[in-house]
Amino acid sequence: MFLGTHFPKLDDKGRLFLPAKFRDELADGLVITRGQERSLSVWPEREFVQLTEQLKQAPITNKGARDYLRMLFAGASNEMPDKQGRVTIPPMLRDYAGLDRDRVVIGARNRVEIWNTENWNRYSRVGTRNSSLTIATRPVTAWNTLVVSGKVKEGDTVLTLGTGGVSVFALQFAKMAGATVIATSSTDEKLGRLEALGADYLINYRKDENWGDSARRLTGGRGVDHVIEVGGPASLAQSLVAARVGGHVAVIGILSGTTATLPLHTVLTRQLRLKGLVVGSRRWQMDMIRAIDATGLRPVIDRHAGPGPAQGDCRGAADSEAGPGN
Repeated sequence: MFLGTHFPKLDDKGRLFLPAKFRDELADGLVITRGQERSLSVWPEREFVQLTEQLKQAPITNKGARDYLRMLFAGASNEMPDKQGRVTIPPMLRDYAGLDRDRVVIGARNRVEIWNTENWNRYSRVGTRNSSLTIATRPVTAWNTLVVSGKVKEGDTVLTLGTGGVSVFALQFAKMAGATVIATSSTDEKLGRLEALGADYLINYRKDENWGDSARRLTGGRGVDHVIEVGGPASLAQSLVAARVGGHVAVIGILSGTTATLPLHTVLTRQLRLKGLVVGSRRWQMDMIRAIDATGLRPVIDRHAGPGPAQGDCRGAADSEAGPGN
């Protein structure tokens, strides 16, 4: 396992002196690839082979997956450390990461990352602090909803409500699985953000009160496979309208209240599966983290919370909008 932060020398020939504690694990060969946030990833060859096997499951019909595979493999370089523990970083990869004599090498569990010092300092101040706030609850709830309980698969259609944290992560996980996403929001500006994240269809629920019917029409009348229901009583009826026969409606939010009238006729005739979901297990969290590592998915942070822990954890990852009815 690679741990710690190090400041090794990079010589004029582009050779990096590997930290002494990393050399044994990298001695049999390594692969250098382009990483996230303009960093480089250094993989022990055996770890890179395992990663390659995992990525065989990535849906090539998904643009995000294709982009990641191209970024990872197109610039990859097999290297072997020399007897002095130096490894040559190809010019193209040095240029990608902006490496000069001012650089940082960090341990990242199963790989090593090489950063331009300025980029690392900027990321440390903003990215790490805020990503850690979101990794505990919202993404695990979304993962539980779609992957564990919903068994989402390529070709499914997912309806998300609003731009709160669970909905945004559900959108990202759905696209990662190769699903089609219909996203709703209260403003065209917010819908633009969701489109940038990969949403295939957009519905402004302020302008379209019958957004459930609209979502169903977008599926050719079949209905959606999964609904990320975060609004509560004010949105539940339309969520049920949108769902297909045998569809999965994940009841997550109670933002418009805790008491709702359930349209039993719709539930029974369409044989809908309503399931209340809150967060998930430690094992599911670790499965989610492995998937995030493999695909390069990054949490979306719209605003930075203050120092209070509850304040940072209770607002949406994209913004505070919950969904229709909020």
